[in-house]
Amino acid sequence: MAAEAASLHVYSMECDHEEIPTPSVNLSKEDTEGNVVMPVTIHPDLFRMKKDNERVKTNITLPAWLKRMAEEQKVNYSRLLENALIDYLQIPLSGRR
Repeated sequence: MAAEAASLHVYSMECDHEEIPTPSVNLSKEDTEGNVVMPVTIHPDLFRMKKDNERVKTNITLPAWLKRMAEEQKVNYSRLLENALIDYLQIPLSGRR
């Protein structure tokens, strides 16, 4: 869980435009005394891609009659809204995550 926690922390720092600290490689005895030191490897680029492409819930409001018609046609609201937003925002294929 340390790698997941560190990845989330670095991701949050990136989102807040904070400077990412240099990893600790050579620790002195004073730095480690009384502690358990374990190496933790993270992959910020992979974690960022995962988080940026994570599906999130978004509530919308529709007229009841339109919702009934869409449900009768088995409309996938998520797919429809995603495609409509991509078109509306004019996001090119290469810019999609």
